[in-house]
Amino acid sequence: MSGNNPPSIEEMRGFANQIRGASPEQLLVEVHENALGQWKRNINDVVGALRGAHDLVADNHVDVGEVSELYDSATQTANNLNISGQTVKDNIQASLEVAEAVQQIIQSAFDRIQRQSGA
Repeated sequence: MSGNNPPSIEEMRGFANQIRGASPEQLLVEVHENALGQWKRNINDVVGALRGAHDLVADNHVDVGEVSELYDSATQTANNLNISGQTVKDNIQASLEVAEAVQQIIQSAFDRIQRQSGA
């Protein structure tokens, strides 16, 4: 990770693998179990909301053929709406991928701490 750029999906998966390989003592020094449980609940909510948003917009688009018969300018307007809609879909998908990677990191740490504590 460099500068102000967020970590890539691959980097976050690498973090999750590092957590899986860390000793329980290392994790307990870094993360308190209760705080991690709250993070886990929060990221699960975020992932759920993003999946819902993704599913909601997945098939939405304006049929250019149908609207172009009504008005001459409708084709350009429909194309602009479709481009904007695709941008929204892409942003939701990218956010979902980041949230799922964070979810994996948190779950890895949570599982490791749970195993260490015998829960």
